[in-house]
Amino acid sequence: MASADGPALRSIPKKIAPSKEVAERVATWEAKVSSVVDVPIGEARHRVERPELRKLVEQAMAEGNRRRHRLGESRNIRDFIPQGTILARAI
Repeated sequence: MASADGPALRSIPKKIAPSKEVAERVATWEAKVSSVVDVPIGEARHRVERPELRKLVEQAMAEGNRRRHRLGESRNIRDFIPQGTILARAI
């Protein structure tokens, strides 16, 4: 994970140094995947919040399979998609 934000992460004091081993593993992983996940796949005209995002995912699933789908749990949906260019990493 190159960066993150959220209530649980904000509560971790900034003075805790990251593990050197973990930082090396993250750098290795990023080197492998960044060319695949850091590519534009769309554009969001506005910030898309979870309820709207959930509907969009259900609609895309239905169009792809030509059937109605409902997502059982919303924990598998991101909290939001930011306005602007959408990278594959965000999905």
